[in-house]
Amino acid sequence: MCPHGGGIIVTGNARVLASGDPVLTMRDAGIIAGCPSLAADHPHPCVSVRWTGFAARVLISGQPPVTQVAAGICLTGNQTPAGPVIVVAGQSRITVA
Repeated sequence: MCPHGGGIIVTGNARVLASGDPVLTMRDAGIIAGCPSLAADHPHPCVSVRWTGFAARVLISGQPPVTQVAAGICLTGNQTPAGPVIVVAGQSRITVA
């Protein structure tokens, strides 16, 4: 979720699964919905995520996967950083379909 409580929707690579869910890569931008953030009493919500910190030696469809040490930065509509992604759950088991 964003630091203001908005939910993040991301879709990962469907060919590689971790605990049954698609694995995220650096190209998987999250879409944020329901961010209540205000700036000067005007709506200024988080709308997307940029990921940093990827696996150095593993590629999924040519892209490095997001790892447990990765960090996401929430961005507003004008691409201003609004704070870190709050990760609620992670995955540790990977299978290739």
